[in-house]
Amino acid sequence: MRKKLLIVIAAVVILGGATIGALVYYNKKSGDSMAGMDMGGKKVVQSHHTYSLNLMQSMAYKPNQPSELMFDIRDENNNVLKDFDTVHTKLMHLIVVRKDRTNFQHVHPNFDKASGMFAIIGFKFPTDGEYRVFADFTATDAQKDDMGMKLATTPFKDVKVGDGNYTPETLGADKLTSDVNGFSTTIAPMGGDSATVVPTISSGMPQMLAVTINKDGAPYKNLQTYLSALGHMVVLGPNLEFIHGHPSEDPTSPQTGLISFMVTFPDPGQYKLYLQTQANNQVNTTDYNMTVQAMPGSNKQGDQSMQGMSH
Repeated sequence: MRKKLLIVIAAVVILGGATIGALVYYNKKSGDSMAGMDMGGKKVVQSHHTYSLNLMQSMAYKPNQPSELMFDIRDENNNVLKDFDTVHTKLMHLIVVRKDRTNFQHVHPNFDKASGMFAIIGFKFPTDGEYRVFADFTATDAQKDDMGMKLATTPFKDVKVGDGNYTPETLGADKLTSDVNGFSTTIAPMGGDSATVVPTISSGMPQMLAVTINKDGAPYKNLQTYLSALGHMVVLGPNLEFIHGHPSEDPTSPQTGLISFMVTFPDPGQYKLYLQTQANNQVNTTDYNMTVQAMPGSNKQGDQSMQGMSH
């Protein structure tokens, strides 16, 4: 295992035309988005466009009632973007989460190329509250990083459901094990030698996260690919910083019961992580809480409050 993980750290793996573990930063006030670093923290060339999520809000969203999510993507000149690359089998990955980082959904809208409009009919927000909608995509003419990989972008829009009032749930203590549908998964931050679990994680530094997957007390080695990957991980920071990453393992190689992700946490604080995997034709969503410390020598301080409640 140690040799395997060392190989993972040394290389950026590519799957279906997408960089495994792309990290996207966005303007926290406007929701405009442009790529800034890859998952390992290496600087990349900024995109030549910034994009915004233009969500049609002609109707009031009510909790647990079918509604329409309709939107297009606009560039800085208010032009509608109509050319998208297919990444992990989809043109658009829409992540919807309440702003206390609960009620996570990962969905894929239909697309009308003539108008540039995306739509989901019958979408349900499960509760009252304020939600953030992230649109994760790669423009066909996206700028490339210094390795030749196109840069994904993730603009967002906040929406009010019901009266918008709700009591935010706190994350509580760190949670590194999650059980669902008979599977037990544990996430562990690994040290530089890729064989030692480290007691703390620092922001601003590449960090490998190893996820062990067990069923009936034994490593589970028969994951199916979900959207062309062995897993999808969405990481949400204390200010709703957004990371969407994928395992470093080749899905065609023999499985070991472990999948790993390289992540650079941008800021200190407590993060919420959602992992989606598929087995027996069923998608399993597990969640974790993980505290990240300020990088040694940094002036940044961790924030355990829900700063992401406003932007």
